[in-house]
Parts: sequence; structure tokens; C-alpha cells
Amino acid sequence: FLRTGCAASIGEVVDGDYYYHVRHRGLYRYDPETGERERILSTFWYDSYQVNEYGVYYIDGKSLYVLDHAAKKRTLLYRGGGNCTNLHLSLYGDDVIVTVYDRENDRGYQLLLDGMTGEVQREVTPPTDYGYYDTHMFSQRHFRVGERELELVPLAAEDNEARYDLQENGVSLLPEGAAVDAYPDRLGDALWFLRSHQTSTDTYYIVSPSGDRTVTADTDAEWYSLTGDGQYVYSCVPWDDYQACWRLVYEGGRPVALALIDEDITK
Repeated sequence: FLRTGCAASIGEVVDGDYYYHVRHRGLYRYDPETGERERILSTFWYDSYQVNEYGVYYIDGKSLYVLDHAAKKRTLLYRGGGNCTNLHLSLYGDDVIVTVYDRENDRGYQLLLDGMTGEVQREVTPPTDYGYYDTHMFSQRHFRVGERELELVPLAAEDNEARYDLQENGVSLLPEGAAVDAYPDRLGDALWFLRSHQTSTDTYYIVSPSGDRTVTADTDAEWYSLTGDGQYVYSCVPWDDYQACWRLVYEGGRPVALALIDEDITK
């Protein structure tokens, strides 16, 4: 759920800590081991954010910054020019992709920046007619999972719905005849791709730095927003501000239950 249209949106787990947004207050870091909370950014300082092992990346107006975890130092990575209306950011491993929207010709383009210095490495999407969810943009088709480079390759549409092959180094990772939707979910260090055109079950193809697997879920189950790292799970709903922290309970190496740690980490 986009935070602009809902009370809460799911955050990100990085190095065991959970980063989450609270309306009218800002970006917080939560340590599930100690229960400590720390405000990282005021809500007035940023429009959107993403987090990786190096720091917190965020948009403030027409500028892109990174606040590194170690030194707590803010670095300007990119600033839009006079025709820039707004920016969008997407993390690409240790690097960052910035999307620049231009008011003069109603077009957008994407640049790949060094995630620490902001040095422009290359233009990855040339100026093109844009929309916020255009799947022709580089950031919507290309992903890094650890050292792995993934690409969504368009296939022939079915019932007017887009379908994609999931490839690594030009080789498909999917069973023959299978396809996935765009916009995967990130849980911990893994990406979850939903198989296209499901019937009685939902099938996810999970790609992690160490390998791949498949998960099938009963479609009677109703999921809202959640994320986790294999030890803790965080959940939220779109109609309220609260976010909950759970601990996964394992038996015989398999998760069998969730134990509630904190029913609302925003308080």
C-alpha cells in the first residue's frame, strides 16, 4: 500500500533492524531485540525513502540524499535542474537509480548512481514518455539480489495482461511455460515474484542470494502488508497507523507459528 493513500505502509528490514514510516512524525528504526526506537528522519525532511546496509536514501524536494548508518552523515547524491518536477529513487544493490521527471517535454529518464558518492555511472533509461509505474523503465525490469543480476523479459500478453519471463544472465529461472507479474515483493534479502494467471492457488518464485525456491499459498488466505528476515515479521494494515512485530517460532527447522512481540511499535 502506498503511504500517500493509506495510514500505514510496510517498512524494510536491514541488518536485523526495522525501518518504518509514521504519518506526521517521520522515519524510525526499531530494534526487536531491545525494543528501542530511534527517529532517523523528520517527516518534513523527506518525500520517499529506501534503506540498504550502507544507509538511508531519501528524496527531499528535487534532491536525493543518503544518510549513512555508521557516521550519521548526510551526503547529497543528486539534485534536479530547473526543468525537473520531481525525483524517484530505486535501490539497485549498492547503487541507486534516480528517475528524473521533466516538465518541459513531459518525459522522464533514469541514471545509475554510485550509492556512496553519487557519481553518475551511466544513463539506464533514455528520455521517454513516462508514468510512475511504466514497466519499460530500467528500474522496473532489472533487480539485484546479492551479487545476482535479474531481468524481467516481456512475453506475449494473455487476456490483455502483461506477462514476464524471469531471467538471470539471459537464462530463464522459471519452469517451461510459466510467467510472472511485474512488481515483486522484497522480504529480507529475497525477491518474491508472483506467477501470472493463477487459478486455485498463488505461486511465488523466490530468488535469494543463495538460491531459489517456490512457495504455493492458499488464495483463501488474506494478506495485507508484511515483511521479515526469517526471525522477525512485521505487519500493518491500510486503515490504521499501527505496526506489529512478531517472532517466528520454529520446530524441526520449519516455521510453525508467530509469537507477538509488540502489538504496536509506533508507540
